[in-house]
Amino acid sequence: MNTSPELDQIATALSLAQGAIKPASKDSMNPHFKSKYADMAAVIDAIREPLFKNGLSVVQEEITSSEGVAVTTRILHKSGQWIETGPLTVPMNKFDAHGVGSAASYAKRYAMVGALNVSSMDSDDDGNEASIGNATTIAVPVPPEGFQNWIDDLTAVADEGQVALKQAWTASAKPLRAHLTAHHAKVWAGLKAAAAAVTVEQPT
Repeated sequence: MNTSPELDQIATALSLAQGAIKPASKDSMNPHFKSKYADMAAVIDAIREPLFKNGLSVVQEEITSSEGVAVTTRILHKSGQWIETGPLTVPMNKFDAHGVGSAASYAKRYAMVGALNVSSMDSDDDGNEASIGNATTIAVPVPPEGFQNWIDDLTAVADEGQVALKQAWTASAKPLRAHLTAHHAKVWAGLKAAAAAVTVEQPT
């Protein structure tokens, strides 16, 4: 994490804003696992007014490389003070428009949620917009049918935590699991790490 030399004003403003931020609404549907998730629009809708009222804004920079898409998130205060997190790097399964766009979308949303501590309204899993893959120039066997969509959905489930990821993994077809572990081991390791970092809210 990087910050401006002074933090007194942004610290106060950020504290007030986070106290006013409501959980992001999970209105989008994950078709593979029949569950809902909070997309980027829902996250922005949840944070826009609390940030504005407290003189805060957020800018994100994305850089594409052979490692994937790296997103740096900076929270700005009207005083000129700032806090920067990242970069958060999401690897790509394919270096094409879909792969870059999906990885960037996921990275930006995930980084935004983490930087501002935004929660979701319910315990369903996250969305299917992200595409985490292993960026590589080494040829691998043709993946099973539906592999990319499955990776998108499995990536989303990782946002809900280890239990959800384990359940989704167990329910998935063996050819999909075998291809992932054999040819995209870093992707699977990244999903497990992301799931392990999630704190699941208990129902009240």
